[in-house]
Amino acid sequence: KVLKDPRFSDVTDADMQARYDLEHQAVALYATLTKAVHALHDSKKDIEVIKSMADKAAGDDEESAANKLAKSAGELIKKIGDLDKNLRSLPKTTGIVDESYKVTSHLFMAWGYVGGRYGKPTPTAEIYLEKAKIELDKGVGKVNEFIEKDLAEFKTAFENSGLSLLSSPKPIALN
Repeated sequence: KVLKDPRFSDVTDADMQARYDLEHQAVALYATLTKAVHALHDSKKDIEVIKSMADKAAGDDEESAANKLAKSAGELIKKIGDLDKNLRSLPKTTGIVDESYKVTSHLFMAWGYVGGRYGKPTPTAEIYLEKAKIELDKGVGKVNEFIEKDLAEFKTAFENSGLSLLSSPKPIALN
């Protein structure tokens, strides 16, 4: 059993348990954020593969399924970038960036208040954690909407395009 710090005689086990519970709520929020980021990243990789295939298959006809699919893929990749930027600062971002609107900023702020005090969490910590939950819910809601609507439509367009992930090379014959 881990005992409380004897220098803080006014901190009870219940206070420590409340802090522990709040910290675990914050960790759960981070886990949810991570799942959303991974979903976007994985979707982007898949779309990039399909875009590459569509670009190879595209001809001069702007109305061809391959050209439409390539254009749609480009739009989705941009949308994924926007969704990802709303959730976090992207890797390799340089310079001073306004992060006040990013979901990670709200989570970091909540984590700072939750974990920054020994003993019972302050009302401020609870407020910031609640605000982080609200912002995360908004961000994840946008990601889910993207997956359920935009990505599903793109998947259907890919399936109907006649393109295949595996190429169909002709048999090789000796000359």
